[in-house]
Amino acid sequence: TEAASSTRQSSRIFTASEQQRIDLETRGMLLYLEQSGLLDPVSRELVIERAMALDTPDLEADDVKWIVLLVLLNQPGQESAFALMEELIYNGNPDVLH
Repeated sequence: TEAASSTRQSSRIFTASEQQRIDLETRGMLLYLEQSGLLDPVSRELVIERAMALDTPDLEADDVKWIVLLVLLNQPGQESAFALMEELIYNGNPDVLH
């Protein structure tokens, strides 16, 4: 449908506070995960929301990877995306996404 295709092509502008908390590398990783089909815009927003809520001074890419994994775990029908993200976390192998 037209609505579904326009949703998939959405772009995300990070606020100043999000840019301070979520570094460029991590924002790039989120974009990569979305372009690879592991995250949809709703899941991406959940990940960002949870990352911003973490009470840690130094948010790292590994922290956000775990958040992505937990978000996917709680999304019905995302079992294959969860498995790919789990592979990425434990083995650091992004080739499984291609």
